[in-house]
Amino acid sequence: MIVDFVRAAAKYSKYDVKAIFEEINRKQEFFYDRNPDERERAYKSNISKKFGRRLPYRGRDYILGGDGGKKPFFDDCFCVPANYSDDQIRNACIKIYLELAHRDITEKVQTFSAQLGVTPPEIKLNGAKTSLGSLTKTLNFSWRLVMGNDSVIDYVVVSTLAQITHPTRTPEYWALVESIFSDYKDRQDSLRILQERLKSEEWL
Repeated sequence: MIVDFVRAAAKYSKYDVKAIFEEINRKQEFFYDRNPDERERAYKSNISKKFGRRLPYRGRDYILGGDGGKKPFFDDCFCVPANYSDDQIRNACIKIYLELAHRDITEKVQTFSAQLGVTPPEIKLNGAKTSLGSLTKTLNFSWRLVMGNDSVIDYVVVSTLAQITHPTRTPEYWALVESIFSDYKDRQDSLRILQERLKSEEWL
């Protein structure tokens, strides 16, 4: 009841309830440390239905699983603590995606910027579902890009880097993209399919 009340307060007011939830979690851990049977009972009755679903990463689907650890991680599956709430699971999965995207996209930017002969600006990640790559003063990529396969990821990185020397979609711009990927039109089709999938995904 207390948790529901605090969530309602957060939803219908601008009050910052973070400190309250931190105190609730601290009290809960205090209680469970002294009543391990209650921890086990609560765990069995609150296992999220989201465990077992599949999440895409670089062209493959990986299981979302709960384990007994204290921190989320990726190791051939998306692994989060089994006692996490649905909101905590969502945030943990996004955190994992952000870490994977930062590593993978940074590597690809370094590889393709060398091939294109450009110096890339700073990379920033966001959560966009449609504009997966853009250039302003920085290279902007959605962490959702790594949900696609490498063919799509590579195309988005190259087409974004090409804007450094050709800011508009001129014939010279497309010639530069084609110099790296002769099949870039097929990759565009795959990108559109990924964008449609992302728009339909409501959970993340």
